Amino acid sequence: MPKNHYFGYNIPSEQRLIEDLVTEAISIYGVPAYWLPRKGTNDSVYGESDNRYFDEAYVLPFYVATAEGWGGEREIISRFGLEIRETLTLNMARRDFDNLLSEQVHLGASRTRPLEGDLIYFDLVDPNSAAERQGTFMEINFVEHESIFYQVGNLQMYELRCEGFRYSQETFSTGIVNIDQSFNANTSGYSFTGNTMPDSPIADNQTFEDDGLTVLDLSEDSPFGDYS
Repeated sequence: MPKNHYFGYNIPSEQRLIEDLVTEAISIYGVPAYWLPRKGTNDSVYGESDNRYFDEAYVLPFYVATAEGWGGEREIISRFGLEIRETLTLNMARRDFDNLLSEQVHLGASRTRPLEGDLIYFDLVDPNSAAERQGTFMEINFVEHESIFYQVGNLQMYELRCEGFRYSQETFSTGIVNIDQSFNANTSGYSFTGNTMPDSPIADNQTFEDDGLTVLDLSEDSPFGDYS
């Protein structure tokens, strides 16, 4: 099989050259966005967390691979009403992320790459929206760490497959006004997603329990056990 003798495989100098070119291309053609590492403990049964929070945000360059627009099913009408299912594919240079970890030592102690569940915030400007409704949030669903498979024997970037973020009582205290105010008073009013989480009594489990007591007659022994 013919092989170009000007380029070798697993040669450090060639690997650095390709990495330089990829990192520079992302910084030139990409856009700056905030990366928000997700924090909180997961329960041992369902693997979900009821105390997720975001208290840090870092600016990194991201190349939008799906530059023609949002992917996914977009706006659809389901039995639950209008749903926004937008997807986006982003590329991040490994070197940029590794440099961030080296600067933020506390992050490097807990992770080696961006993780599923982290958020990407694009500080988009819409002159027709209020200040607290600027920008859009994307949640990382999958991190492809072997994107552009081993050029000259090395990996140069991450491919982040993201979906529109669905707010679920997460707390934000990043110090970035547009990010933190987007979810002020338990209301998601950010653009492009259409998701809202009003501060309503029907979102309180205690309301359901109280209503259940008016329906269920537990004056006698119940085959389903006692209710308390």
